[in-house]
Amino acid sequence: MQRVLLQLNVPPYLKKILKVKYGNDYRPKQTELLGIAVINTLKKKSDRDYNYIRQKADPQNSRFKKNNEAFIVSLSVDKASRKGFVVDQKRANQIVRALDRNIREDLYTNAIINQHKFEIEFQTTIENFLDLYDISEEELSYESIRKDFNRNKKRIAEKLKIPV
Repeated sequence: MQRVLLQLNVPPYLKKILKVKYGNDYRPKQTELLGIAVINTLKKKSDRDYNYIRQKADPQNSRFKKNNEAFIVSLSVDKASRKGFVVDQKRANQIVRALDRNIREDLYTNAIINQHKFEIEFQTTIENFLDLYDISEEELSYESIRKDFNRNKKRIAEKLKIPV
């Protein structure tokens, strides 16, 4: 079966997580977060507001400045003809940022719950997460996660109604 391939440029650590969560040959579904994000941002070239200008992605403008890798999303030709198959760079970056934020928020939520219910230190939960996905210190440092976690800990704990 013929397929249309869309490329999302993601940091190496995010690619590892996405490959574990969605597999190597991801086919978007309306029941998954990534599927909803990709399918709803597709455009047809014939759309009236189509203003796609092909340009190289400038890594200096990206939130993720390290060497990005391609995560391939595979669409059936039928779905591509119905929904479109163009994703502009701005929307692709928004999808990547949303995925990164969602994964981090899940990690931070788990760290807070583990500490509250099971007295597992935040550091242990974060390090286990990095080990689970085989994320190296060069790809995503523990220090950067810890700092981001400390910035978001109070807000997430308040949502969970857990005292910190």
